[in-house]
Amino acid sequence: TVLPSGAFKLADGSRANVDKYLKAKQELDSVEATREAMVEELSELAKTVAPSSEAYKLKTTAGTFSLSFKPGFDENEFAKLPAALQAKLKSPREGLSIEAARESLSPELLSEISTESQVLDFVMGKPITPELSSVKPALKLTGENADDKFNSGLRGIAAYYETVHKTSGTVKALRDEKSTNNSAVKAATAKISGPVFVPARSQSNGLLVTRRVTINSSLAKTKLTAEQLKSITVERLEVDPKLAETVLPKETFDKIFGQPKASLRVVEAS
Repeated sequence: TVLPSGAFKLADGSRANVDKYLKAKQELDSVEATREAMVEELSELAKTVAPSSEAYKLKTTAGTFSLSFKPGFDENEFAKLPAALQAKLKSPREGLSIEAARESLSPELLSEISTESQVLDFVMGKPITPELSSVKPALKLTGENADDKFNSGLRGIAAYYETVHKTSGTVKALRDEKSTNNSAVKAATAKISGPVFVPARSQSNGLLVTRRVTINSSLAKTKLTAEQLKSITVERLEVDPKLAETVLPKETFDKIFGQPKASLRVVEAS
């Protein structure tokens, strides 16, 4: 089903505008990608210059910024291990599979233990150029000691958010724009069965609304027999830090699991 327009007003007064929605989405993606890159740069710095404080804080006109560090998993270091050794550091984790449930359970029983939700996918055949795409912040990690370097990094992050606010508004406002349109589109397509396409002005852009069925584990354990539950249970291998600690030399373990990882909390100024 294709809706006639991507700009509409619902009976309750809520509005949707797909073009504004897509622009807010791209702006948020740009901010998040930049933020992740800057935080990763500070994590890399922490590998060579140990933070002398558990947290660094800065308050500017853009908001309050808090930078903290704690040991975390380093995927790049883990990837350096031989494949056979990587496999030895993983333990099985059980989970319920919707694919297995569709194969082994009746449709009636599946509907009793599952929930359905709407999912929005963004179609960007002709991307809208976000105003932030031209903003290329670079952290200048300068100073004589660890505190100086991390504080300079925090100042760089705050300066980036000030640019975001001047260029596109607050991140909170962008999220609110996205959330409002998200709710309106879902409400407008809630009673339509099958996939729904909500067009933007460009024929190449829009939103695709589909349905996702997920298993409610509590209902599954209540309504299924042990045999039925087993038939829809699958194992996935995941990295197990406790197992790795018994297998790897301490130096190698610390490189993978003990390196300080930067974490950033931002409270924007209202």
